[in-house]
Amino acid sequence: MRKLSSIPLTFIQSSLFFFFLSANISPPPNKEGYLNRKWLIYPLYEMPYLITHVPLTVDYKPWFEAVRSGDWCKAKQFLTLHPSAITETDPWGTALHNAAYEGREQIVEELVQLMTKEQLETISHRGHTALTIAAAENIKIVECLVAKNKKLLSIAKDSSQMTPIVIAAKNGQWDIVRYLYSVTPLEDLKPDKGPCGSELVSYCLQAKQFDITWDLLGRCPSLSCTKGLTRCPIYEYALLPFEFRSGTSFKFWQRWIYKCIHIKHGLSVDDVRINVQNQENEQGDQKNSTGIHHIRELKLHHVRSREILDLIKDLNNKEMTANHELGDTVLLAAQNGIVELVITLCRAKPELMDMEGRGGKSIFHHAVEYRQENVYSLIYRTGKRNYFATLKDIFGKRMLDHAGMLSPLEKLDGIAGAALQMQRERQWYKVRIILYIFAGLLTSMVPEIQSEYLTSQNSNGNSGSCSSLTKILD
Repeated sequence: MRKLSSIPLTFIQSSLFFFFLSANISPPPNKEGYLNRKWLIYPLYEMPYLITHVPLTVDYKPWFEAVRSGDWCKAKQFLTLHPSAITETDPWGTALHNAAYEGREQIVEELVQLMTKEQLETISHRGHTALTIAAAENIKIVECLVAKNKKLLSIAKDSSQMTPIVIAAKNGQWDIVRYLYSVTPLEDLKPDKGPCGSELVSYCLQAKQFDITWDLLGRCPSLSCTKGLTRCPIYEYALLPFEFRSGTSFKFWQRWIYKCIHIKHGLSVDDVRINVQNQENEQGDQKNSTGIHHIRELKLHHVRSREILDLIKDLNNKEMTANHELGDTVLLAAQNGIVELVITLCRAKPELMDMEGRGGKSIFHHAVEYRQENVYSLIYRTGKRNYFATLKDIFGKRMLDHAGMLSPLEKLDGIAGAALQMQRERQWYKVRIILYIFAGLLTSMVPEIQSEYLTSQNSNGNSGSCSSLTKILD
């Protein structure tokens, strides 16, 4: 009888053993602290002790599903039974991270009230805080998080080193950017704190958000020549010729209106921080605006751009020398015809005037090649016009050789009619002759001037346009 009753007991013990094994629980140690090898013959009366000390696994899947779906009632019930769920994580992070990803504003507000400031700073496996997630799309969640813990403003995303304000700018969320700009400490945007400040300026320039750009550079001018995560802000300026007077062309009546419009200089911080709602209304009014309003907007941009350049020229030589992109910037500005930027950089760092870029081309090589006469005219102010006229690039070409080439297509496309295009080319042909005079080569080289590049262009399949050009030059 006793022998028969031991069979169920053995079955129960074996079942409990495999249960503990599946729960990844080791057998309890013996009195000496070593692993008890008599695990399989543990008497049944000792099993309740083990069961009460087993940390049973909780399935948090319903918790995260309730948070992501926005069902706070269901989430609250689960949280009441399992308070530790508020700090549990899944592949997306904590429940707060999940709610921020899904834009669940109510869930975020409830969780923020229950969490400590330190818990809000938790970084997910993807390198995000809840604020860096919300900064990409939801201003209400951003405001809720910042109100509880302002330290979140200084915590960057691990992989990209972007703080919340830079993430918002990258995603074009300018209402969020303006809010974060009003609460982010200036110290976090200075060059010695990393690339976030200059990266913010670059994004503002790309999106033409000049109010933030002017204000931030006014407080910290060195950001303009500090390299961000990709490029420095001044390089972005060289990509915006229409933000400068020299890069904008007007008709006669537009030039007259432009001169008559007065723009206040030296804008205050309050002036440049534009209200988001007012800005949206202005954008809607532009559809029905007159030409005068458009010209005024252009002049406003030109004035602000000029003011930023005035800040740049006051930088000391150490701040300018630390940036190795200034050479590429001044050449790009010459290529795009931004005279103001070329002058500002060359005055702040005179060695840029003699610098040679890729292919051994100087500023004036680029100006001639891309038909930027305003930049080319600066050669008369350098006192080195003969030197630059004879300077060769790595292919052995002088400026006069570049003048003999046809203009870039974008330049010719801006001139209506083939006759006017040829007239334009003829003017640059005259420039080429003047360059030969500077070099003292006119007597023997004029015939070569007329034939050298025209012949090479004909051999490349441009015979039609070059033949017309030859007739006009002759």
